[in-house]
Amino acid sequence: MSIKKFVLPSNLLGKNLRLFRKSKRLSMQNLAEIIESSAGYISDIENGKAVPGGNFLYSLRRAFNINIDSLFSENNAETFLAEEKSEEYGKTSDGNPEISNIVQILQSQIEDLKKDKDRQNIIIDGLNEDKARIREELTELKKEMASLEKRQTGS
Repeated sequence: MSIKKFVLPSNLLGKNLRLFRKSKRLSMQNLAEIIESSAGYISDIENGKAVPGGNFLYSLRRAFNINIDSLFSENNAETFLAEEKSEEYGKTSDGNPEISNIVQILQSQIEDLKKDKDRQNIIIDGLNEDKARIREELTELKKEMASLEKRQTGS
């Protein structure tokens, strides 16, 4: 009785594993550390020399946030990666949603500053009007004082 080795057609699992790994810019060693495996084992799987067990597949599913079926289908991995890329168009150039949130916060703060500047301009305009009114009142008071002094010195 001989044991037959299970081989996936054209090593889809290995090809898709490599696609997912490279899409995340992970080396074999980086991925091995994340899923608590070895770079050699990952290499063997990518090259069709080993067939992974369920725990390994589950670890990949968690690491890449994918459905395990994506690893075994001809087009699923490429479609998934294309969709993932298209979602990044709404984000910043490095695809980091935290940076997008920071940009939105900064834009909001800029708008608030513009509103504050408008309020400050309104206040400044009001102060300038008050200043002009106070100057007029001061001029009137000086005239009245001069008039009073003339009366006091003239009497």
